[in-house]
Amino acid sequence: MTDNRYTNMRTFFMTGVLACAATLTALLAGCGRTDTELPRSEGSAELDAALAAYIREADEKDININSIIIIQNGKVTGEAYLNGWKAEMPHQMWSTSKSFTSFAVCFAIEEGLLSLDDRIADIFPEESGAVLDTLTDAAYRQNLMEADIKDLLVMASGQKHDPTYVLGERYSKDGLAGIDSLDTFLRKHGKDLITDFFTVPFEEKPGTYNCYNSIGSFMLSAAVQKVTGEKVADYLYPRLFKPLGIERPQWDEVQGINCGGWGLWLKPEDMAKTGVMMLGHGRYAGRQVLPARYLAEASESFFSWDLPSGSTSDRDRYHATGYGYQIWQNPDAFYTAGMWGQFIYVFPGMNAVIAATAEVKDDDSKESALIWKHIVPVLRKESETSL
Repeated sequence: MTDNRYTNMRTFFMTGVLACAATLTALLAGCGRTDTELPRSEGSAELDAALAAYIREADEKDININSIIIIQNGKVTGEAYLNGWKAEMPHQMWSTSKSFTSFAVCFAIEEGLLSLDDRIADIFPEESGAVLDTLTDAAYRQNLMEADIKDLLVMASGQKHDPTYVLGERYSKDGLAGIDSLDTFLRKHGKDLITDFFTVPFEEKPGTYNCYNSIGSFMLSAAVQKVTGEKVADYLYPRLFKPLGIERPQWDEVQGINCGGWGLWLKPEDMAKTGVMMLGHGRYAGRQVLPARYLAEASESFFSWDLPSGSTSDRDRYHATGYGYQIWQNPDAFYTAGMWGQFIYVFPGMNAVIAATAEVKDDDSKESALIWKHIVPVLRKESETSL
């Protein structure tokens, strides 16, 4: 997608001199044309065969793959859209949304509106105070008061049990049918999700215990909205989405707040562009979109798990996971991960990105296993060949 502002400006002027002046002004302002589309290139015969094998095995095993885009050395070298999905169709990102919430936190930090050590209880004093007034356990009170933005980013708020399930079980007794009806349920029953987040006990010292926490990601979204005055989707549009050439996306809401931990809808190419930006240390199409220092820290492992049974095989490498600021890591890649198979894999050592969507509702690791079995070895080989 080309920025047409200066093209349109030139048509207004009637002389070549003025046209040149307008162009010069644009260049001096650093606002020259920027192509945000991903370039395409024919993939190697080996990659084509690997992609075909990936699709064939997925079909044979009823693994419901929707799309896959493969980028290496800055160009799309393979892509496929399956099972009724098309390139222009936005897909529910599920927990891949979390990484975009982390990017919003990054921008708020850069603009001096938030910091990693801001305590979430201080950002929401009324909601946290209502819960603190009911607590008699001194340790729980102290842990709740100490949990900060960084703790939420690395999913170590101190809550030993995932609030998503704790609150889900609590709400289901009153008729909650599923996460898609959460907003309706809360309004019907006069509940506030921010306040209820604080009611899930903070049993561990923040920063010391890792527990997956989608409501914690919702709290990050709420915090960004509180300090910026904008919903995360709106806040990210001029800072992230527009520079990447991504149309303003849909992001589902709970009580007027973008869900944070889920609810973002993106096209496969939007995911691929994001991966290319992440591979480029936050840079895309000649522009520094996301601060490199934040992305470097966000993609570190603050909590790690070992390979299964000490395996070092390609098939098992994707199992070795660590967690940073709402971003996962394994020995080959750092990546976003969404329920049922929404992945943006970034392979720095292979100068490659894989964006994939799926509906693997029984076990989305089946999709990852196929990617590591068929696609990753070829990318590794071709990166070594190009050295």
